[in-house]
Amino acid sequence: MKSLRGHLLIASPELPDPNFCRSVVLIIDHDTEGAFGLILNRTTTRRFSEFWESDDEQLNQIAIAVGGPVPGPILVLHADCGDDCADQIISGVCLTKVDDDYAAYFREAIAPYRVFVGYAGWGGGQLEAELDTGSWLTLPATSADVFEVDEGKIWDVLVTRAQLLRTKKVLRVKNLGDDPSLN
Repeated sequence: MKSLRGHLLIASPELPDPNFCRSVVLIIDHDTEGAFGLILNRTTTRRFSEFWESDDEQLNQIAIAVGGPVPGPILVLHADCGDDCADQIISGVCLTKVDDDYAAYFREAIAPYRVFVGYAGWGGGQLEAELDTGSWLTLPATSADVFEVDEGKIWDVLVTRAQLLRTKKVLRVKNLGDDPSLN
């Protein structure tokens, strides 16, 4: 089994599960026991204070994303992968679990970062079965995918990218650009 850690799962247009319809999931961990990831395109209009008590105005401005249907701790994806980084997922993307002292953490946090509640989880073999049925497209993740691509457009952008790569592989084409002479 090849680990998909650091890859993106892009929901197939035919995926019927309402929890994952048109979703893009960054896989944080994947092994024989299962997989865990964060949905990148489910930011809510809710703010920090709606989840946790806080009088701190800076905290209350933080947008919260729903990382998936499984309840869990506050998880932060951030670009600052310094010494305090708990887990580097890919170059320029680290994961930190924020404990009780979240106010101190966010006062010192360096942008860009994204805050999540909940996560997406799969038991052993479950994700592989979903991949076999075509429920997901996969691509290696980049820090730009995590922090820069417009959340409202990321699914469309990545579906197009994945389909283009698949077409190139099937046709054994080096370049599918505007100039056919490059082939």
